[in-house]
Formats: sequence, C-alpha cells, structure tokens
Amino acid sequence: MNKEVDILAPSVGLFSYSKFILKDTISYSISETTSGATPLVSGTIGLMLSLNLCLSF
Repeated sequence: MNKEVDILAPSVGLFSYSKFILKDTISYSISETTSGATPLVSGTIGLMLSLNLCLSF
C-alpha cells in the first residue's frame, strides 16, 4: 500500500474510440501515454467533487 498515491489510471491498452468509429476497427494503444489517462483521472475527480464539494486537495 502506498500512502502517497490517491488515484491511478491505465496508460497502456486503452481502447481507441476514434478508430472504431471512423474505420470500424478495434484497436488498443500499445505505447504509454498520459493523454489517454488524463480524461479518466479528471472525470473521476469531477464525479468525486460533484458528490462532495468540500473535498480537500
């Protein structure tokens, strides 16, 4: 257990929605990117704040 880490998000193996919609192919990311993890983390934090506005950072 790591007391310093509050939230983690995957950065490899993320499903590519744009390739699925545009080319009708199923594809997953094979390289590590923070761009794919960013919406997962910010969305989770947004949901947490919508439930409790008094969360401290």
